[in-house]
Amino acid sequence: MSVLDDFADNKDVPEIYEIERTVIALHNHNYYRIEVRRDCKKAGDEIYSTTTYSESKNLGTETDSPPWRGEVWRRFETSDSDRHDAEGALRQALLNLSRV
Repeated sequence: MSVLDDFADNKDVPEIYEIERTVIALHNHNYYRIEVRRDCKKAGDEIYSTTTYSESKNLGTETDSPPWRGEVWRRFETSDSDRHDAEGALRQALLNLSRV
């Protein structure tokens, strides 16, 4: 039992998730970050889901002082990956990514 599970019945916290795994994958010369999260409020099947992010270069603008440069992660929409276990959700997310 996790400390997050203590808040599962708390009405003041409508959503609470635990990140079970984070994976960085290189696909088609782009980096993607996949987070596998467990819904602490949900019981039963499909309590694990994923969110995928793609790495983007941010070159800044002429109005930035000083110009900001670097990488940012932007949410990347993929097909549904809700599963009953973390490995299954990650497997589905990687399959979805391979089809991009």
